[in-house]
Amino acid sequence: MIKFFNNIIVRIIAILLLLALTSYILLQNEWYLDKHDKAVGLVCNRFYKYKIIGVPCGVYYIYRGDKYYAKGELNNAVKYYNIGLRDYPAHSQARCNLANIYVSYEDYSSAVEEYRTALKYKPKFMACRMDLGIILAETLSEYDEAISEYQKVADTKKFPNFKSTIKENKEYAYYNMGLAYRGKTMFAPREKLLNNEYLKNAVISYDNALKINKNSYDSLYNLALTHHLLGNTKEAGLNYCKAIETDPMKYEAHLNLGILLDGLKYYDEAINEFRKAGLLIDDGDYKTILYLNDLLNDSFKKDAIFKYSEKNKLTTRYYVEEQEVKKSFWDIITEKFRKKNRKENLDEDEQNVIFKKGKPVLIQEKETEFKKRMKKCESKDIFKEML
Repeated sequence: MIKFFNNIIVRIIAILLLLALTSYILLQNEWYLDKHDKAVGLVCNRFYKYKIIGVPCGVYYIYRGDKYYAKGELNNAVKYYNIGLRDYPAHSQARCNLANIYVSYEDYSSAVEEYRTALKYKPKFMACRMDLGIILAETLSEYDEAISEYQKVADTKKFPNFKSTIKENKEYAYYNMGLAYRGKTMFAPREKLLNNEYLKNAVISYDNALKINKNSYDSLYNLALTHHLLGNTKEAGLNYCKAIETDPMKYEAHLNLGILLDGLKYYDEAINEFRKAGLLIDDGDYKTILYLNDLLNDSFKKDAIFKYSEKNKLTTRYYVEEQEVKKSFWDIITEKFRKKNRKENLDEDEQNVIFKKGKPVLIQEKETEFKKRMKKCESKDIFKEML
């Protein structure tokens, strides 16, 4: 009897495995799936109002939507998500995925509606809440609502829908909050006191992010930039240097540190940072390259004028006579300083970099030396000595 029973169990398991294998093979066939969808649709469209039928139908269509979403076939994903959510409206993950698709279509109002509906059903869905905050701030400029969403994420103790750690998610929330506060200043450009308050809140947000991850380039750079906007020169300079030391291969901190130094009349140091930035910018980023070129030329001119004036004890700008090709005073001496600077410094760095697909790539054998040079913030002592 036991032997017979065991044989029955083996047969049942074998049949189930065979059915599972057959179903898997059929589900990979588009023709079969189309016919299967029509058959399921006949039942679901007739009885979806009944929960005992509607929820399984919704789960099936959402499953199909997930498959298309994973393959990047977004039109089909939207189709199946919408049908599935009709039958199973409380499926928050499907709604969040649908919202993400709407973002890729730049249909931000529909995306926000889906994010909010997902959170109505599942308020602790923090991944969805973070995405909602980003869209509210960065595309719709609804900064107050975005800050509210970020604060809820920062105040949450558990993140069941996040793959990363609790600390990382709090860090992202504070960082995005800082961006949102800084974004608010665009709406009141003449309200200096109000803008300063927004920027101070941004500083607090970046500081909170850095308490969690002190080596975040993005938080350090944006903290420095915010201090720069507030006129806190020392804090701006030191944090630009920290950002450079954290990730020396990103040009933004070099560029803005150069602007800060240029404003303080440390022209040599500014030119040095502009040169570094120039070596790191993608060669296809024409707008930034032209902007940097203007900054660099301007610093060369001011540096040349400053040094020539100091040497000759001049207090005004002079122009040479017409027989000297009508070049202005600063054109002549700028060229002299530029040639000297390039001869001594620029060639060696340029030889360390080649461009592939528009991006700067280091020559392998010189990579460590080049990064070490980029990482050194020569102007740090200038800011340390400030009161």
